[in-house]
Formats: sequence, C-alpha cells, structure tokens
Amino acid sequence: MRLDPELEAVVLGEAVWDGPSILDLTPEQVRAGALAVEPLEPIGETADLSAPGPNGSVPIRLYRPLGRRDATPVVFFHGGGWVLGSIEQNEDYCRHLANVTDRPVLSVEYRLAPEHKFPAGLEDSYAAVQWIDRNRAPLGIGAIGMAVAGDSAGGNLAASLCYLARQRGGPDIGAQILIYPVTSFSPDFDSVRTAQDGPWLTPPEMEWFANHYLRSQADALDPRAAPLLIEDLSGLPAALIITAQYDPLRDCGAAYADRLRSSGVPVRYHEYPGMVHGFSGLYRQVRAAENAFQEVAAFLDHLDVG
Repeated sequence: MRLDPELEAVVLGEAVWDGPSILDLTPEQVRAGALAVEPLEPIGETADLSAPGPNGSVPIRLYRPLGRRDATPVVFFHGGGWVLGSIEQNEDYCRHLANVTDRPVLSVEYRLAPEHKFPAGLEDSYAAVQWIDRNRAPLGIGAIGMAVAGDSAGGNLAASLCYLARQRGGPDIGAQILIYPVTSFSPDFDSVRTAQDGPWLTPPEMEWFANHYLRSQADALDPRAAPLLIEDLSGLPAALIITAQYDPLRDCGAAYADRLRSSGVPVRYHEYPGMVHGFSGLYRQVRAAENAFQEVAAFLDHLDVG
C-alpha cells in the first residue's frame, strides 16, 4: 500500500482513532466518544429549518455561501454508516462545500440506526428533498433543480433518493454527487478482500454498520438500500462518483458508475490514488481532498443545474 504522502502524515498522526474498535462498542458508546467539530470556515449565512417527515420533523441546516445567493442548491446527506454523524459534526464540511461550489447547501439530519432502521433514514431524506423543492421561493434557492450529495452512507442515501424521485414522480433532481458511496452490501469485490486491515474503514466495520442499519438480510437485496441492484437505471440524474484507491467501497462505487453509464446516464468517475475512505474530510491537510471539492464544483458548473 502506497498512501499519498500528505495522507500518510495524517494516518500516522493524531487524526487516527486510537481507542477501542467500534466492533467492541455500542452505537451509543461510539456517539458519546465523537469529537465536536468547531466550524472554521466563514460562511455568508446559516439557518436552522425543519421539514415535516414520516415520523416527526426532519432538521435541516441551510448554508449560504459568501458569493451568490440564489443558485440551485446542493442537498447534503452525511456519512457515518447510517448509525453515526449529525449536522453539527459536518458543519465545517458543509460550509466548505457551499463556498467552494458557490451554491447554497442544505444539510439533512435523518434518523439514525439502530433505533431507526432502514428505510427510516431514507424516507426522512426523501421528505426533506420534497419539502425543499416546495419551498424554493421562501428559501431563496433557485427556481428549478437541485443536486443531491453525500459521502459513504450519505452517498447511498443520495443515490437511492434519485431512484425514489423517479419512481414517485419527483422532485426534479439534476445531479447526484456520490463520494465513496455504499451501493451494495455484497462482500464479493476485490477492494473488500484486499482491505481487511484498513486504514480507517475495514470490512468487519462495514458489517457492523450494515447489521445495525438493515432489519434483515432481505433488506440487503432491496434496491432502495443497495442501488447497484436497481434493475433499470435509465433516466437517473447525471452523476459524479468519487472513490479512493484503498477504500473497501471502491469497487461497488466503480460498478455503480459502470451500470449508470451503460444505462445512458452521464457519469464522471474518479478514483483518487493513494487515498482511503473518508479522505474528503481532510481538505485542510491533504491536497487531493481539496481537489475533490473543486471537482464537485466543476461538475456542477458544467451541468445545467442552475
């Protein structure tokens, strides 16, 4: 394994978790040990919002960039294996995303597993994009279109939302940005077999997350949970799919890109060499991570999404 030198400095440094493995902890214990993230990035404006969901309100935080204010929005879904993560823990990430893309970003707080298993988080996310679409004028986020984006489990939700929107007749989603997404729960990928020791995400940890998220093995075969199993991908939004060379999720992301492309969907696929799962969050330390943000911005500007 030849990690990118800047990434290797982080892997060998303080950014690596040195506590017990999550395999030996409960979700509550892992959440309790999560570090608060102090926002560092200046932003034009933030607003805390709430959308009606299938089981109560769904919190949303709007980030307006320092630049233009009325562009088509990016709706963001955080990673964390459907078990971890929050708006607060992704605060700085979303501020950076808004400023780099020069677009408003709306971060969605979907319900987490195992308290709320599949498809609870997905249905919360769908309710959020519906509400955002219906409230464009008061939100000041552009008259038409939106992009959905997410990393890891959030990328899974973003991909599945595109499928639900097509099946349910809306809302109109013009682009999907999937950053090392989960598109399958199958272990039968080379990237899974060669990533047993990490760093960061390992196949046993993937199984830990999946076991908390899915109600049964039947859910692993549900195309709403595993987008790679969607029978017909035609007509889905143009996609940017970013993966990392040493990520066990690399090959399922690549396979999804191939299937979208073969179904006539415009796709940009980029595997970042020397990178691991979660690398995009290191945009202040690792040049390739910042390059990924710039690639997202260029992709959106190239498309007619506002």
